[in-house]
Amino acid sequence: MRQTARVAALIMGLLMVGVGYRLIVDGGLLVSVVPHAPGACRQVGEVPGPEDFALDRERKLLYVSSHNRRHPRSRGALYVVDLRQPLAALAARPLRADYPEDFRPHGLSLLIRPGGERLLYAVSHPEAGPRPLDFGRRHRIEIFAVEGDGLRHAGGLSDEALVNPNDIHVRAEDDIYITRDHGAATPIGKMLEEMLPLARSSILHYNGRSFRVAAEGILYANGVTSAGPRLYVAACLGRAVLEYAIDAPGRLRLQRRLPLPSLPDNLEWDEHGELWTATHPAPLLFWAHALNARWRSPSQALRISLPEGSVEQVYANPGTEISGSSVAVSLGDKMLIGAVFERHLLACSLR
Repeated sequence: MRQTARVAALIMGLLMVGVGYRLIVDGGLLVSVVPHAPGACRQVGEVPGPEDFALDRERKLLYVSSHNRRHPRSRGALYVVDLRQPLAALAARPLRADYPEDFRPHGLSLLIRPGGERLLYAVSHPEAGPRPLDFGRRHRIEIFAVEGDGLRHAGGLSDEALVNPNDIHVRAEDDIYITRDHGAATPIGKMLEEMLPLARSSILHYNGRSFRVAAEGILYANGVTSAGPRLYVAACLGRAVLEYAIDAPGRLRLQRRLPLPSLPDNLEWDEHGELWTATHPAPLLFWAHALNARWRSPSQALRISLPEGSVEQVYANPGTEISGSSVAVSLGDKMLIGAVFERHLLACSLR
């Protein structure tokens, strides 16, 4: 009997050691981030929580989704950066708009209509909870028309299917994809999905009338974008970008998984057809950073060349220049990086 108890205790101890080691490794606590930048970098502020971008390549304007997530009940806004300016003169300007009182933006997408009208679609979390990253249960997609130097609120979308929406990609007004980063609606359920981890997140499609699930079984679906007949989704906890064939609007077929060395957040294209993502090399440090700004979380920007899927690190930093990177984009000789909790963007020279 004593021998059986000792064996059971030994097995339990080995399991705990194994779980602890996996937590340390998967959490990135053994990762050493060596600073690397493509050129000179400078902070561009003041922009609370610049989590996502939408690039108007034709006009060389970068739209920024901004919300102070350390005070989640505060109202957010959209900003713009004029990329025609030299690096030293870049500034983020808040856009005048009739924002809803409970506007708290997250994912952002730009639609250019055939006639040239610009529409910005923003995932918003009106019922933000009392803690960072606690977004509550009621969510909307707010739509803004770009008019001169400001925005006009042009309506919105809401539905019971909008549970845990994260990012949005608008191909047309009746062809919209939204990632849902969790399957659970409760804080405990979400925590279990992340700790185990469980592939319960999904992709929604809106056809102009209704929402339906287009794909599921994803490990924390995050950024989403497309190119031609292909949809790309960041599987954050899966450390990969998923490539889907779009057989018809809302009908997706998984083609391949592009592995990454760290956890991808949002996705953006450059003018050469290469896919950019900002990643979290040390997820446990990111969660610590979410709870307390004094804990710095490493940032990384990766460039993915398609169709081969090769990955190049363009930027890396232990969190001193920008902490908890969430989006990266390049245009011409500039690269910009946003973050979940910082109060600035980072702009770097690519030449």
